[in-house]
Amino acid sequence: MARISRFTGTNFMHRQPPYGFGVRFSVKDDHSVFADVAFDASKEGGKGIVHGGAVAAVLDEAMGAAAYEAGQPGYTVTMTYNYQSHIQLYETSHIRAWVAKIEGKKIFTACDVTLPDGTVAVTGNGLFIASEKLKAQIDSKPYLPENE
Repeated sequence: MARISRFTGTNFMHRQPPYGFGVRFSVKDDHSVFADVAFDASKEGGKGIVHGGAVAAVLDEAMGAAAYEAGQPGYTVTMTYNYQSHIQLYETSHIRAWVAKIEGKKIFTACDVTLPDGTVAVTGNGLFIASEKLKAQIDSKPYLPENE
């Protein structure tokens, strides 16, 4: 059963386009997160396709949300993405992220983007460093949908 993530995230992620991405992540029982995203023209790179940096921003946020949902929020250290297919503007893509493993303060994450036809457009991974200060900050004011 899925629920909306309590990870507050960044303002530019949940603000509606063109000022943001309009994204809130849902959480599965295994603490992985997901969202369906249709990028608008404000995120255009090449003609009619989404800019890779816009995709990277959403995936960074997704992996951060997964780390939070696994009980280990942290700050991004590295991100690596493999772009395998263009993502068309206005086409709904499925974003997923999860924690692959935790070693002390290191949180290793992974993610992907799947197109409507099942094509995996992007895969990636990240390394986050856990932060008790960040955890306390988010926990003190989690995102609660009923407060919108």
